[in-house]
Amino acid sequence: MIIIPLEEAAFYDKINSIVKTAVQSEMQGLIHPEKSDELLSRRDTAKLLEISLPTLHNYTNAGMLHAYKIGSRVLYKREEVISGLNKIKKFKKA
Repeated sequence: MIIIPLEEAAFYDKINSIVKTAVQSEMQGLIHPEKSDELLSRRDTAKLLEISLPTLHNYTNAGMLHAYKIGSRVLYKREEVISGLNKIKKFKKA
């Protein structure tokens, strides 16, 4: 391992660049066009939104997210979950 000394400003610029790249990569995974009509389970949807299953249930009952029932399974469209984030943000502020 080689350690290269950096000035403080250069260090912060490098960290900022790494974080920005990581965030952009994560966002691409959320809105990737090939996955736009992908169906997510309740657990996957809750994980994507970083919320609990009861909170997901509450958001669905409040009309912020639309669920599809197929047999005994409850599924969510990834594209609709991503677009529903604005409704969720407004709900949290209220």
